[in-house]
Amino acid sequence: MKNRVIKHQWTSALLLSWIILLAGILFQACEENDSEGTPSISYIRLTDPAKSDSMLTGAYMGNVIAIIGENLGSVKQVWFNDQRAVIYSTFITGTTVITQVPTTVPEEVNDKLKMVFADGSELLYDFKVNIPAPVISSVKCEYVPDGDTLVLYGDYFFNPEVFFDGDQKANIFKVTKTQLDIEVPAGAEQGPVVVKTKFGKVTSSFIFRDSRGVILDFDTKLGAGWRPGNRQSTDPDGVSDNYLILTGSLASDWDWKDDYLEMDFWGQASGNPEGPLFTGDPNDMLFKFEANVVNPWSGGWMQLIFSPWNNAGNAVNSDDNIARGMWAPWMETGTYQSDGWITVEIPLSEFKYDHTMTASNLKIEYPDNCGSLTIFVWGQVPIPCDVKICIDNVRIVPK
Repeated sequence: MKNRVIKHQWTSALLLSWIILLAGILFQACEENDSEGTPSISYIRLTDPAKSDSMLTGAYMGNVIAIIGENLGSVKQVWFNDQRAVIYSTFITGTTVITQVPTTVPEEVNDKLKMVFADGSELLYDFKVNIPAPVISSVKCEYVPDGDTLVLYGDYFFNPEVFFDGDQKANIFKVTKTQLDIEVPAGAEQGPVVVKTKFGKVTSSFIFRDSRGVILDFDTKLGAGWRPGNRQSTDPDGVSDNYLILTGSLASDWDWKDDYLEMDFWGQASGNPEGPLFTGDPNDMLFKFEANVVNPWSGGWMQLIFSPWNNAGNAVNSDDNIARGMWAPWMETGTYQSDGWITVEIPLSEFKYDHTMTASNLKIEYPDNCGSLTIFVWGQVPIPCDVKICIDNVRIVPK
């Protein structure tokens, strides 16, 4: 697969900022040297005047550097490995050339900087372009069926290979510097995902199809209580068999549609042994689930509420003393609709709100108040909406 070429586009604003920044570097020379002698490079440094005493033997792609030497005024080309850099006469004197290390990945690496001058002569200088190993910053959805697309976000995805658990190599549908669309291979198993390039490798911090700490999968681990929720496996297709669907119309603030927009999982009613639903310090744990927001969502917060094992009559929804997590992505943009299934992640340390979302100093009472769970879409409704949110694989895992 060919590397994606990232073209750097110079802008007048950038040039102006460089002129201001580099005035102290470029125009302190007593006179212009028009390459009357043999060109030479003395050293390479950063362009920041505060770091001008830092001599470089290498730099990262995109770094702006100053090449310091003599008789450099007739330079016409600057190359790093097999990639040509952009140069402008504005940033060239007899003693200094300012340029940017290309952002395109080299096909051939010789760790050389090459300058080509007007008379055709060339000057080589040892200089390494530091290309980072790939980085995985997030995943669109941790649960993806065989044959479907797993989307990774990160950086430095240069001619990558992707492997699932057991060193199972995957096909890549699409690659950019910051995104990978990968075909999940047949028989893919639970585990981290590895991305390799010739510059290094990275192992994902997330676990593909993570089954640790699952408390609700809506196949064998079901809701229990007054409103265990509706289950279905199609419309839309699920990511792992059956899922919960919350659906209902919200017309105004605090519309109470618990028959359709609430799911209860009471520890005692479900037959769980008495005690909390998870083990561990809440400050070190994440609440995760897969979600598919099918309709535009513009009102009601998804309130995630822990309560005691016996639930004491389901009096938790409006109890201002019980900390809860909130998921309301529509608050950032006014409305929200996911592009298929996504993985939602909320640290349990962020379970700190009351039901009005005005108090943010509450804490989960562990373990006594963590034996049951309620999911309820309820709250302010700036724009009336027909809610349709699918949920699966509710789990609590270590960070």
